[in-house]
Amino acid sequence: MRSTLTEGKFLFYIIGATLLLMLIHIYHPQLAMLYDRTNYVSFHTLLEFFSIVISMAIFLNGWKRLEKERTRRILFISLTFFIVGMVDLLHTLSFKGMPYFITPSSVEKATWAWVIARILESVFMLMVLLLPDKKLKKDYRTAALLFSAFFVVVAVFLIIFYEKRLPMLVIEGKGTTLIKNGIEYAVSFMQFLSIIISLYQYYLKKKLSELYVALAFTFLFLSELNFTIYLSIFDIDNFSGHLFKMVGYYFILKGIYFSSSNDTEEIMEEDISNKIEAVMIEHPGILFKFKKIGDHFVYTYCDGDLLYQMGYSPSEMVGKDVAGFFSGKESNILDFYQFAWETRERITFNARWRNKSIVISLMPLFEERNKSEVMGVVTDISDIVQTGQEPKPYPPVIEILRFRQGNK
Repeated sequence: MRSTLTEGKFLFYIIGATLLLMLIHIYHPQLAMLYDRTNYVSFHTLLEFFSIVISMAIFLNGWKRLEKERTRRILFISLTFFIVGMVDLLHTLSFKGMPYFITPSSVEKATWAWVIARILESVFMLMVLLLPDKKLKKDYRTAALLFSAFFVVVAVFLIIFYEKRLPMLVIEGKGTTLIKNGIEYAVSFMQFLSIIISLYQYYLKKKLSELYVALAFTFLFLSELNFTIYLSIFDIDNFSGHLFKMVGYYFILKGIYFSSSNDTEEIMEEDISNKIEAVMIEHPGILFKFKKIGDHFVYTYCDGDLLYQMGYSPSEMVGKDVAGFFSGKESNILDFYQFAWETRERITFNARWRNKSIVISLMPLFEERNKSEVMGVVTDISDIVQTGQEPKPYPPVIEILRFRQGNK
């Protein structure tokens, strides 16, 4: 699935989310009058289950990818969302107003599950962004999953059976405590660092998955700020915080889950390109590409055995004006270049260049985002002309060019 996020859309989403958050607080009294608290538990369950499903989807996707890729980054991401998804499930089932779950549902039980999930999510994801990725020598999935499951069981046991002994996080009707706010601000700080790191990595790599992750953490950051100001777990601030979290998880899904298929396609395309490149370099003639910059045609690629025979190297050709390599009667070759560029039609013609008889085939490659180029093949037919034989076509090269154009 191809990603459609652009830098412009990224800024639009961030500005829109910030404005929405501001409007919620500016018109808080008016919205509170329209807001029906009796429906909150149902909406809360739907919003949380959306996030839980995404967490499990990321976990399962990572689990499958680890069969072949076995990298530390994928292992960390997969197990992080397994743990977070399971603790979020406890938060959802124990939310006040939900049916009896092992012990009666309560504010404290649900809130402690919430903060534990957010701490783990922010710490582990920050580690994923900071630690360099590396290949794993062994398949650690089973051991890591058992450890993660044990961690979840311990966390659930402590929250359920030691709920009354844990510090108070929320006083219903009065708001969050200093401990709760301190935890939320610490989580917000780590998420802010994740935004900066993701944007920096996007700047270096230009991978849209990094931009999606930065956008996801922006929504999660705004979500955490909401959870420091609500007075009741049923009020509109708590609801809007869960709404921002849901959107953040959607972008995490886009950045982590869908980007895996894009990465696979990029690897396949790069592999195909490298193999074709190797064939082209060994070609006995010359293979080249050029594009028009201003009023001049400029080489963007040039290689082949004939190029070296003529005393040139690829570095001497790339970036240079095409006209500089033709003089006198050879200058009519430029007319064919101009024809191929303007008409976007393939053309093959005979010419003389540096006392050699050659055949040049030009194939325009016009794509989106100003990537228009013309690819060409030069074949030396001097020996054939001297013997008086009829020049024969060179189908393998044409097939290579067609194959390459089809895989762009």
